Amino acid sequence: MPTTVRDLYTFASDYGDYKVYWHGVDFTVNARMKNGFVFEGGTSTGRGITDYCAVAAQVPELLQTALINSSLNPNTNPWQPTTACRIEEKWLTQFRGLASYTIPSSVCATASDGGGFDFDWD
Repeated sequence: MPTTVRDLYTFASDYGDYKVYWHGVDFTVNARMKNGFVFEGGTSTGRGITDYCAVAAQVPELLQTALINSSLNPNTNPWQPTTACRIEEKWLTQFRGLASYTIPSSVCATASDGGGFDFDWD
């Protein structure tokens, strides 16, 4: 007689802390000049951290990749090292910027749904 498998669904917090967070800093500058020029720019530096070591200590089969990824070669060792439960991404720095200029009021540009575009100035 075959046995019945009953999957148990519960929260990771029932077994320990599962943390996903970001370490970093953002810096933004916004400048609006009287002549209509606008500049916005900034940088962001940081990295992501995922730590489920407390959960993996209670449920060690989380480190058995063959249970969660069936595409692995069965001839390889499917167990991850216990240090694989803490993932620290590389530090990443991004720069962003935007600049715009308001055209003087003596310039008029219009567009229509018919595909026409007019541009006039004094």
